[in-house]
Amino acid sequence: MPAATGQIKDEMVSLLVVKRDLPKDELSLLAIREDKVGIKKTLSSIFQLAKKRGGRGKKKFRVEEKVVSKYCDKHENSIRKLREGWENMGEKLKVEKKRWEELREILEKAQKEQVNPEVIKKYEEELAQVKRKQQEWKTKAEKKKKEWKSAEEKTKKCADCRKNCSQHEELKSQHEGNNCCDKKKDEKKKMKEKIEQLQKSTKPNSKKLQKLREEFKELNKQSLKNRIKCSQFQSINQAIRECSECSKQKAKKAVKIIPTHLQKVFLIDKRIKSEIYLLVEEVICWYNKKDLIGFLQDDKKKKIQIYKGQKSITSLNAYPVETPIS
Repeated sequence: MPAATGQIKDEMVSLLVVKRDLPKDELSLLAIREDKVGIKKTLSSIFQLAKKRGGRGKKKFRVEEKVVSKYCDKHENSIRKLREGWENMGEKLKVEKKRWEELREILEKAQKEQVNPEVIKKYEEELAQVKRKQQEWKTKAEKKKKEWKSAEEKTKKCADCRKNCSQHEELKSQHEGNNCCDKKKDEKKKMKEKIEQLQKSTKPNSKKLQKLREEFKELNKQSLKNRIKCSQFQSINQAIRECSECSKQKAKKAVKIIPTHLQKVFLIDKRIKSEIYLLVEEVICWYNKKDLIGFLQDDKKKKIQIYKGQKSITSLNAYPVETPIS
């Protein structure tokens, strides 16, 4: 059906036909998100009845994701505005840089061809004007970034923005200073300083800058691996998971509900043992882990985890096995 003028036309990505009497509480929806991640939702949790005036209404479903911020509502709003302001200024700065490069090329060409001196003078004036604008946006962007980072720093004193209760935050802080595991702090600090210095003097797509960023990422990974192996770190995390005050901190954070764009969907009956087949990039794998039944029945488990890290799922399907779950 064509959309009315001014309305956004929906795009169909997948179609399912099911029996009317199937119990929605026993069905799960498996889907590939737009970012190639596999997810699972209980069908009853995403169904809505859309009532139409003077009509019988129609059933539809919307898959949504809950994004929990690091900050409370008050600070999330202020930090988001500052961050968006800085990003907008960065975009305007890019436009002025591009304009300056284009004018410089035109001026160089005009000088080589020895065109009218008045035309060259006009280009020189335009180039100088664009350069001034470029500097103005750069100064504004730097100022906005300082405001943004300052606002983030202030959240450390906010009781609602704190990730865990005060006792466990103190324990985590003490662990950072302990020598129980190699946190790569000195190496990370030096490399971060190198990256910041290089950012000021080279282009964003510089190979040397990209190499340093990759090395910094590897250092972070190694630091995380060392922490995971650390018994003290694991003990603190276990205490946090069991702490009721730490759980209360999560409820104080800003929450944003966003619609999830899907590429493919299908239904699976939780009462029947099933096998899931995935096409992961160029590899076909059989998702038949021991915890597969638990994954399908447990509403808390949302994502399909792939071996050797999270990889892009190109396609997936499920096939019921005749033997019922006992």
